This record gives sequence, structure tokens and C-alpha cells, in this order.
Amino acid sequence: MTVFKLIIFLTTLSLFSCKTNNKNIIAKWENGKPKIERVYSDTPNCFIEKNFYENGQLASETKFIDSTKNGESVAYYKDGKLLGKCIYKNGKINGEVTEFHKTGSLMFKGNQIDGNLVGTATHYYDNGKPETELYYKDNKVFLVNYWDSSGMQQIINGDGIKKFQDYLNKNKNGNDTTINVFVVGIYKDSLHNGLWKYYNVTDNKLILERDFKDDKIISEIWK
Repeated sequence: MTVFKLIIFLTTLSLFSCKTNNKNIIAKWENGKPKIERVYSDTPNCFIEKNFYENGQLASETKFIDSTKNGESVAYYKDGKLLGKCIYKNGKINGEVTEFHKTGSLMFKGNQIDGNLVGTATHYYDNGKPETELYYKDNKVFLVNYWDSSGMQQIINGDGIKKFQDYLNKNKNGNDTTINVFVVGIYKDSLHNGLWKYYNVTDNKLILERDFKDDKIISEIWK
């Protein structure tokens, strides 16, 4: 343990030993408002850490035990509306994870074990309708069902043609860039398979074709 970490550790122990139901401001914004605050309880080595936006609005609050995240963590938008919830166990997310649109409707729901998504996870549009249903297994992700913004289901049980807008982060020369594209691609057995076409949204011209086999790019042709 470095001298710096030792000092922090000893300071933390001192705070636990002398503070009960008390607040301690760890950091402040330039405007003087709290940025990070810890609220200590009667339980030894247990506190709630609160993070704040510069405007003073609560950004998140997380329970710590023995300086490790343990318990519920809640995040908020700048306007105070709920952003998301999860549960930590020994510093890693375990259990249900939920995220919400600013409208208050559910945006995402899934489960994690030791910080990794497992099983079924679903993304939702801000109108509450499902967008994407995924399945996570062995650190791999499989697309099960997909609905476009009108509610039409394009992918059913892992098979279908998906049409959507996306971004390419490199051009035909391999240079970093951002290209807004409309994509048309085939899913088979929940994976990219077959020919995928990428159209530049600006002029609707085809700029790229990729051939996939079980999520791997077999060939790539820039136009």
C-alpha cells in the first residue's frame, strides 16, 4: 500500500470512528456547491456517497461498506428525474439494472452478475414500446427480437432483416470520422449473417458493403 493510499485509509477509519449520522463534503465545485458528499450512519464502516451536478442537483447516491460499493445505487438526470438503479455487491453490479428516459418511461431492463450482463435484456423507446430484446451468455450478445420506431417487428426469434440508422467511425481510407448511415442487414440465428449495406444519410448513396458470417466480417467493399 502506497503512503498516499495509507493516509486515505487511515483517514477513512478515523471518520468512521468519530462520525455518526453526519455529513462530510469530499469535494466542491468551483461555485462552492458540494460535488461529492458522504453521509455516515450508526453502522460501522457504512456510508452513502452522494454525487452532485454543478447546479446542486443530486446526480447519484450509492451505499458503501468498508469503502466498497455494496447496496443500492441510484442515478438522476440534471432536472432530478430518475435515470437508473442497480445493486452492488462487493464492488460489482449484481441483480436487476434499470434505466429510464427523461419522460419517466423505462429505457432499459436487464440483469448482471459480477458486472456482466446475463440472460435477457430489453431496450425500450421513450413511448414505452420495446425496441430490442437481447440475450447475453458467456460474454456474448445475441439479438432475439427487434422492433422499429413504428412498432413493426423486423427481427423475430433471431431471424430477419434489420433497417436502422447508425454511425461509421472510419472512412474508406481508415481515417477517423463520423458518417451518419442508414443500414440494411440480415440476422440469422441472432447474429450478423450475409450482406450488409450502408448508405450515406446525406445523399442516400451506397458507400459500403460488408459480408458477415456469425458476426464476423468476411469481406468489406467501399464504394
